[in-house]
Amino acid sequence: MKTLTHFLGLLLLLFFSPAVARAQVQLTASSYLGDASSTDWVAGCRWQANGTLVLAANLGAAQPGGLTPTLVNGATAASGGAIVRLSADGRTVLSVTRVAAQVTDLALDGADNILVAAGTGGVLKLTPTAGSVVWARLGGSYVHR
Repeated sequence: MKTLTHFLGLLLLLFFSPAVARAQVQLTASSYLGDASSTDWVAGCRWQANGTLVLAANLGAAQPGGLTPTLVNGATAASGGAIVRLSADGRTVLSVTRVAAQVTDLALDGADNILVAAGTGGVLKLTPTAGSVVWARLGGSYVHR
């Protein structure tokens, strides 16, 4: 009987979990992020505690929101790998930070600092606003998650 109870509990959890997860996030906006090329792609995204959406994106020459990008980690305005921050409603580009030639993933720590896997650009820890590098490890190999 104990096994049946555990099975039914697991079945209920699996049945209701997707419904609960879908109810927590509502899509209110969508947009095309890149430029006219077909090489732009998003490698990862996370929500900060205040609702800001953080994207690790490979943008090519695109300038989301028409903003002048912040340059860190030796990146230039032509570096493709970027961190793009969008407002909680998804309608405003808050910042664009070029970090490396390419980004492969990102994560957030408990203080909403942004951790970026940047291919040959190493591993970076950025402030929550992606305005500066807190910590960087430039390895001699390709960093991905």
